[in-house]
Amino acid sequence: MARSATGRGGSLLATRGASVLLALLLAVAASEAHAATRRSCERTCKRFERHCAVTPSKPGRCERLGRRLDKCEERFAEFACEATPGPGVIVTVDEPRAATKTLPLEGGTLEATGADGTVYSLTIPPGALLLETTITMTPIVAISGGDLPEGALFGVDLQPSGLRLYEFAELRIAPPAPSSAASLAGFSYEGDGDDLHRYPAALDAGQILLHVIHFSGAGAKICVELCPPPIDPPPQPITESELEAVIAQLDPHDPFYASRLAELLHAY
Repeated sequence: MARSATGRGGSLLATRGASVLLALLLAVAASEAHAATRRSCERTCKRFERHCAVTPSKPGRCERLGRRLDKCEERFAEFACEATPGPGVIVTVDEPRAATKTLPLEGGTLEATGADGTVYSLTIPPGALLLETTITMTPIVAISGGDLPEGALFGVDLQPSGLRLYEFAELRIAPPAPSSAASLAGFSYEGDGDDLHRYPAALDAGQILLHVIHFSGAGAKICVELCPPPIDPPPQPITESELEAVIAQLDPHDPFYASRLAELLHAY
């Protein structure tokens, strides 16, 4: 009888221990979800500040962002989005010169030519797509707003917006008058111009080269003189676009590439 009582007591302790462990796991999960939601609110505030204070390119989008911020302030008593006025970003594209192509899982190349003769070539490698995808590439005519330096603009809008690639695609831009000593200021953005930011670009055999892993827009400006550095670059990835910019600078052939990439994604 004593052994039976001891057995029941041990079983009861084990059950209580499992319940405590489950409660701790749920508490940790809730804390992580709370932190993730808070980070989402902070990113929404940053997008609203950048694109919706003075001349929003999409008023409907700004109304949606405003409603999200209202919900954030209701959920987090200490949260306050003190957005300051700033210019909106408007991207103008040359729709008649858009190129569309359906690419298989093996990838492929899509080309478009701008009105000035600039040739844009997007090469998507095997493994970058999870399913057959129709991609549209449209030359950009102008970008107003944002903090890009003055200079000749070369870039494309890539659709479908939000498409994430699982291998870096190669975007090559061949201007009609290539230069091997040009000063570049690469850029990228999301949606219709959301989160316009500086992005790594390089010269390769007279062409502008960018590595793209996320749609919507990418390109570069060729400055008349030396391009100035980005304004207030973030010390660490804050938005998804900033994270992409850091990842794009990693060397895939580096033996520590996988561990560094995992470290960045975990920190984000």
